[in-house]
Amino acid sequence: MKAITDENVLEQLEKKTTIDPVTDCWLHSAVDPSRQGYARIRLNGKDRGVHIISAYKFLNYMLDIDDPNYQVNHKCNNRNCWNPEHLYIGTQKENVKDAMDSGKHMGALNSAKTHCPAGHPYDKVNTEGRRICTICQKETSKKHNINYRST
Repeated sequence: MKAITDENVLEQLEKKTTIDPVTDCWLHSAVDPSRQGYARIRLNGKDRGVHIISAYKFLNYMLDIDDPNYQVNHKCNNRNCWNPEHLYIGTQKENVKDAMDSGKHMGALNSAKTHCPAGHPYDKVNTEGRRICTICQKETSKKHNINYRST
């Protein structure tokens, strides 16, 4: 397999990309489930997200900068997308706000849940004011012979 370099990276990305006809997202086939849905490839010997490579090639994003206020965010909320028109250079705070506004942030998703995975209600009695199902916690404690104490 040919090594991916600055000179051939776009050609290599395009080989494994499909374009979503509805969203115009450029979707790469190298999605790594351990990376929460981000497609990754090896560029110049280093594993990188394809959205980061896209920002490097099209948006003048500097690779290897260590600045928490400087990252590549998705306008489309599709982690696998590398369409430069769907990306912007921003901050983590902006990224969280985008996720909250779109309803894709885990806090927003979890706050909308009314029952635990076992089907017990998230109510004041069962959660004791916390986001933990005390019924499940007690069952797990009993199963593993652990003393459960409510707070």
